[in-house]
Amino acid sequence: MMAMAGILTAYFDFLTYPLVSYGFPMTMLILLAYKGHRMKRRVDGAAFAVTGGIFWCLGYGGMYISKWIMSWLLTGHNTWAEAVGQTMYRMSGSLSGREGSQAFSVWEVIDRNVGILAKDPAILLFLVFLAILLWKMRRYHQRRRAPECISAMFGLVLLSVAPFVWLAVFANHSWLHFWMTYRELSLFIFAFCSLFIVILEDKETHGARGM
Repeated sequence: MMAMAGILTAYFDFLTYPLVSYGFPMTMLILLAYKGHRMKRRVDGAAFAVTGGIFWCLGYGGMYISKWIMSWLLTGHNTWAEAVGQTMYRMSGSLSGREGSQAFSVWEVIDRNVGILAKDPAILLFLVFLAILLWKMRRYHQRRRAPECISAMFGLVLLSVAPFVWLAVFANHSWLHFWMTYRELSLFIFAFCSLFIVILEDKETHGARGM
């Protein structure tokens, strides 16, 4: 399923915020697996997220590569070399040519994208939601969590970090087109909120068992 999501994203998306087509469904799958008691080992959640990510990357990257090769074969123009060159440029930490001359670090790229997200009024709702969750979680850090909860937590933590990894890898693209790439961070909000919900549910489950 993740491979098909990657293929469809590569076909329809114009490099806006493609990672959400992996992260949002994968977050839901981890939550469903957690609710269905299918995570028996502590590493299952992380393995689930990583495996899904690999298949998504194969579908996403494979679709692009196949288009480049087919274009090369059908037109005779070396689209492959041109596409690889552009990909490496979009992964660099600088601008050149018509886009100007500027160098930037990974942290500056992330800061620029987070800065746009911070201006969105919706972030206030996230902060309020986060404050409520933190208040409800007080004293819970001393309790022992169920293995399936820890498993889901590991998977959701990886998903919440994924947008920052994407921004760092495609630094040039994320710096130049920050006005749309910042939306990748919606995955961080979604996965992070899901993480807290899992923790709270585990807390309530333990509380019910203790009564």
